[in-house]
Amino acid sequence: MKLTRLSAAVGAAVLPAATVLAVAAAGPAAAAKAVPPCPASALHVHLGPGSAAAGSTLYALHFTNTTKGTCRLTGFPGVAGLSAKGAQVGVPAALRGSRVTVTLRHGKTATAWLRETDTGLYSRSVCKPKRLKWLGVYAPNTRTRKLVPASHFYPGCSTRHVYMHVTSVGGLQREA
Repeated sequence: MKLTRLSAAVGAAVLPAATVLAVAAAGPAAAAKAVPPCPASALHVHLGPGSAAAGSTLYALHFTNTTKGTCRLTGFPGVAGLSAKGAQVGVPAALRGSRVTVTLRHGKTATAWLRETDTGLYSRSVCKPKRLKWLGVYAPNTRTRKLVPASHFYPGCSTRHVYMHVTSVGGLQREA
C-alpha cells in the first residue's frame, strides 16, 4: 500500500514537469501553425536575374507577401514550363533539398531556387526542345497557378526528361 501511494505521489510530481516540457517543446511548432498559410492571392511571384553556370542557369524565384498580415509558406513551389498557349512543356521541375517553413510579414519575400538546364546539351531525340513563353508557378500548398514570363529561358524538353530543379522556399542555393 505504501508503494502505491509513493508511486502515485511520484507520478503526480512528474506529470506537471512532463506537461511543461511537452508544451515548451510544442511551442514553436504550435506558434508556426497559428500563422495561416499564404494564399496564392496574397503573393506576388517573380524571378530574379539568372546566373549562368556550366550548362545551366540559376534563378531566384521570389514570393512576396502583399497582404497586411503575416502568413507562412511551407515546402516546395510547383514549377513547369508553358508554351505560348499555356500548355505544359514536358515534366514539372524536380524537387531538391529539404522542406522548409518560412513566415512572411507584410512586404517580406521568401525565395526558392530554380535551376534550368541548357537543353541544347541533350540530343534532340531525347529532349525534343520546345520554346517556353511562361513558367506556371504554384506557391507551396496552393492550387492557383501564377504566370511568370520565361521567354529568356532555354527551350524546355517536351519529353519526360527533367530539365528544371527547384528548392523549397528558404532552401539553400547550392541545393538546386
